[in-house]
Amino acid sequence: MVIITYISIVKKISLYKISILFIALLISSSYFYNDRNQFNERTVDHFLIYDYKYYNDSIQYVGKNNKEKFNVYLNDDTHLPIGTLCKGNFKVTVPDKERNFIKRNQQLSMKISKTSGNIYIDSSLICEKQPLSILMKINELKYTYTKKVLNSSSYNYIGDILMLSIGNKMTLSNEFFSALQKLGIYHLYVISGTHVAYITMILMFVFSKLRIPIEYVKMITIIILILFLLMNVFSPSVLRAVLMAILLITASFFNKRPYLAVISATAIVQFIINPYIIFHAGFQLSYVTTFIIILSRDFFKEKSSLLQILIVTVICEICTIVLIIFHFNEISISGIVMNILFSPVFSCVIFPAVLIYNVSLFTYFPKFLDESLNIIFVLNHKIILFLGQIIEHRFTIQNISAYYIVIFIILSYILIRVILTKRFSHIILVTFIFIIAIFLSSLKLSNDIKLVMVDVGQGDAFLIIDEKYDQTVLVDTGGKFYRNDYELPLSEKTVLPYLKESGIKTIDLLVISHMDNDHMGEALHINDKLNIKNLYINPLDEKISDEFLNQFNNTNIIFSTEVDELNFKRMQLKNVNNIDNVNNSNDQSIVLDISLLNNNILMLGDISLEYEKEILKKVENIDVVKIGHHGSNTSTSVELAEYPFHLALVSSGVNNRYGHPHKEVIERLIENDKKILNTQYTGMVEITFKKEYYCVRTKLQKQESKCYK
Repeated sequence: MVIITYISIVKKISLYKISILFIALLISSSYFYNDRNQFNERTVDHFLIYDYKYYNDSIQYVGKNNKEKFNVYLNDDTHLPIGTLCKGNFKVTVPDKERNFIKRNQQLSMKISKTSGNIYIDSSLICEKQPLSILMKINELKYTYTKKVLNSSSYNYIGDILMLSIGNKMTLSNEFFSALQKLGIYHLYVISGTHVAYITMILMFVFSKLRIPIEYVKMITIIILILFLLMNVFSPSVLRAVLMAILLITASFFNKRPYLAVISATAIVQFIINPYIIFHAGFQLSYVTTFIIILSRDFFKEKSSLLQILIVTVICEICTIVLIIFHFNEISISGIVMNILFSPVFSCVIFPAVLIYNVSLFTYFPKFLDESLNIIFVLNHKIILFLGQIIEHRFTIQNISAYYIVIFIILSYILIRVILTKRFSHIILVTFIFIIAIFLSSLKLSNDIKLVMVDVGQGDAFLIIDEKYDQTVLVDTGGKFYRNDYELPLSEKTVLPYLKESGIKTIDLLVISHMDNDHMGEALHINDKLNIKNLYINPLDEKISDEFLNQFNNTNIIFSTEVDELNFKRMQLKNVNNIDNVNNSNDQSIVLDISLLNNNILMLGDISLEYEKEILKKVENIDVVKIGHHGSNTSTSVELAEYPFHLALVSSGVNNRYGHPHKEVIERLIENDKKILNTQYTGMVEITFKKEYYCVRTKLQKQESKCYK
């Protein structure tokens, strides 16, 4: 708003026009404000299979009911062709509000993708085939193409072909995508402006060599680009790139190149199609980079091609720093170098290889070509995976304040400007200031020590974070059954993003209270993603296995039977459950008596009433209790409820099938004046401890956010 006002004043735009602009902005703001909670659970009487989504050799169906779109999940191997109409009484499951203090927003993601909910099918279906619309025929054609590609070769490079041709990533590994993201070249594997520009260039070159009049060349190119857009089912990135190409080609008929008008028109079209697209990170990154390149082109358009690539790569990296930090809490130290290295490789080798493959697939596909393509893509994979492992390409940055966002925007603008005007001494100075600003933004200036009850549904996951000494303890990880193997692991939606947004890359101690899935189900995934220095576990747990322990190769494993106490700078953890001859995993739970400054927390795992009474004999002062077994009546004895503590924490899932926490447990705690925080109602709970008091912050119940002596 400030920038628009400044430009209006400088350009001497009338107050009338400025007023119209402000009114338009206010109207659009109210649109988003009033339309935030449109999801509601309901049933639909039919859905029509409209398209497929592909995940790890599995298919997810896209169904339509009138104008609404749904993700449809089947519980068996039944294949439903596109155009299948299924009738019945289908429950539409909608995403809940985010229950943890993280930026992830599933409701917004669904609005961006124009999806109204999920339909899970666990029973037989009554379906019939319907005539196909034009778009469904195109989707079916894409499915036929996918099968043809999969059957064309036994080599793994067909996964690259599918990804680079139609955006289908079903056969590419997560390890490879992770390496692409680390190197900052993921955009080269996503169908977007780079691919559309390459296709346009090839088409113009080939048709001009055939001596076809330039007007016809342009018309043919436009038609082929429209077909390419239809093949990618109006993907936002493809829609943006194709629209820009078509508008520029059309403008060339009139000997004009209105770059800013074209980019503005494509943005308006996408906004009309789906207003929520403006929240998409890819949309923001694409338009920021394109806009900056257009505004900067007069400074480098006379330079050599190699120098142009270098300048464009550098200014694109700089202008997107703020968005990358804001959306992904990361900053790349090698993105510029990797893009300079791989952009020519993709332009001169990978893209031509994909084009040659597709032409050969529908004409003549010799064995030597199959072998050659395999060599090219295997080498490409090896280089990318190798480079992704040799150094730490990206550094985690904690959530930054609005003040730092403004500072980074200003510094980005100044740095791009001095680069384009070749003020080399200023480039060094501004770069140095930029690095200092990033360093300062990542500093943890707080001396707080926190206990965080993460909302993991029906399970336990508690974080203890000493911000002064940068020490982190994770007690249990949560865990659940995944309906589909391509769904995100639970920790990717709860614990891991919270740690990343807090700027935490290392877990100093992981405590597995016992080996039930709802307490340790995410341990191996978290171990893959983060450095875990120490693992504290009970070796007598009946469910433990050497196979599980062997996964923690780089972790120091501490057995609770050998070590009772674990001491940190301002945290002391003591296992007070050393009762012998216990024959079930729940009662083998590690029970922690934790001291944080002058506050004591008792974490009871899933221990039962019988042993709970023994535990109480071993503790002295308690301020906070993590209630045992998620509030089951098998825990929380009368003796515990009568014990002089203030705050009871219950970690349980919404509408869980066990009925946790049980009514008698809650009544027992209320009768003894205990303050109860239950994740079913509060979502994530953050408790910040001071010497004389502690403060509670809850995600969903703001009225519970207060401090206690």
